[in-house]
Amino acid sequence: QAFGLQLGRLRNCSSKVNVHNYIPLGMGITCCRSDGAHAKDAKAQLDQTFGHGTGEALQEMSELLAGVDEQISGGKGLNHPLLINLGMILKQVEQERRYVQPITSHFKFVDMNVMRKAARYAKFASAAYLDSRKAIAEYIGGITVDDIKYHHSQSSSACPGFFVACDPETTEIVLCIQGRATATDALPEVVCTKESFMGGRAHARILEKARCLVDAAKDQVVRLSQESPRKSVAIVGHSIGAATAVLAMILLSGDGFPFSRLMAAAKVKCYAFAPPPIFEPLWALPPWVHASTYSFVNGMDCVPRVCLGTVSKLFLAMKQVDALPMTLLQRLSFLRGDYELEYQLPDYVEIPQELQSSLGSLYGIGVIILFYRSEDCRLQSETITPAMIDRILLHPFMVRDHLMVAYEQSTMEACAALR
Repeated sequence: QAFGLQLGRLRNCSSKVNVHNYIPLGMGITCCRSDGAHAKDAKAQLDQTFGHGTGEALQEMSELLAGVDEQISGGKGLNHPLLINLGMILKQVEQERRYVQPITSHFKFVDMNVMRKAARYAKFASAAYLDSRKAIAEYIGGITVDDIKYHHSQSSSACPGFFVACDPETTEIVLCIQGRATATDALPEVVCTKESFMGGRAHARILEKARCLVDAAKDQVVRLSQESPRKSVAIVGHSIGAATAVLAMILLSGDGFPFSRLMAAAKVKCYAFAPPPIFEPLWALPPWVHASTYSFVNGMDCVPRVCLGTVSKLFLAMKQVDALPMTLLQRLSFLRGDYELEYQLPDYVEIPQELQSSLGSLYGIGVIILFYRSEDCRLQSETITPAMIDRILLHPFMVRDHLMVAYEQSTMEACAALR
């Protein structure tokens, strides 16, 4: 709760000032100081080196790290701007090619039926960002405006936008939930307090979204299900919308709830693209939750790997980087490529046992399917364990791999490889 309040103060302060002139310091607050110009230069350098949006994404991550600093050390643990320290780690990780590919299991995912539907529903998840039924139908293809039965376009902080459709191609009823299109937009929402749920603890803010969504959408989906009782239901989303989809499926399908009979017949599935971690401990969830959920992670996408636990691991690593005997100008020179670094920079440090209870991770739910490219550039699709994404991989592709169009491409390639 203290972390949530601190992060709220950060956001309130940031909304009132020019963020290019105000940067997070190691004091857990956002203040004006002469280093602001250096941080602005660092953002520009990060975008130039690693691609547009990298600087903004690391700025958002810096705010999350500032909240952890406040919780661990009262905001007095760092000497240099968080963004610059993060940029140093990212630069060395790339120089060393530390993560040629993400952490994986090498267990191939070969269910063609699931992958075919995932490729179809990836189009739905992209279309959720559009603002009219006509635009949605045209983007998806093979579906008419009349097949879009309901469109709730007014997304708010409490309730996401969504649409309900009957898909002629899969012959399923689809509830598709709008998320956050970019990693930069998603990161401010992924770290939050936990709320008791289903015998464990869930991401409180996303659980609130899921409850609001269920209230707004259930009548539409239940009516369509009653009119076509043989049809299955697919709940789909991207990013924050993907995590909302998972929790909404649980809320709709438990004992005594609208889809409990459909779930018992294995006729409710969730296709979640890039969901952030939302629950712990995973053993508290009933088996039907995991069996009905397919969570997709594309390459180095940072969002499915970000929660309080993984941010804390990154913070502990960054604290070591901050303590190195280097001036701010030397750090900036390294970012520009004008300074040779003689230190090995860690990109994560495990959380000490005494902090596990307050800084522990949430985890992804269901069958987790990782897309990545092997050294010969062929797309691989493999099942992984939640522990394999319990670390933020600072990588040049961590922003672009979150885009829904990247998930569309990966699911289509995976389908082609399985044929």
